[in-house]
Amino acid sequence: MSTRRDFLAASIGAAALSLSNDRRVFAQSAGEGMSILYVLIPLGLVLVIVGIWAFFWAVGSGQFDDLDTPAVRVVMDDDTKPDEEDRQ
Repeated sequence: MSTRRDFLAASIGAAALSLSNDRRVFAQSAGEGMSILYVLIPLGLVLVIVGIWAFFWAVGSGQFDDLDTPAVRVVMDDDTKPDEEDRQ
């Protein structure tokens, strides 16, 4: 039982040491990683503008005019009988 406990303690110690090394490396390279924000922020703004434009285009073209009829149309029953050609 003690070997399992020793192994677990050693694993936790190694993970803590690795984590502290990762933090040190991250702190050194934090200035290099922040330059990606110069790409991501304008890209995010472009995506927001495209989304807003798509919404207003959909409203202007009538996409949201009738939201109830397409849902009810599925369950509506046809009163006409099919032609003989359609039955075959």
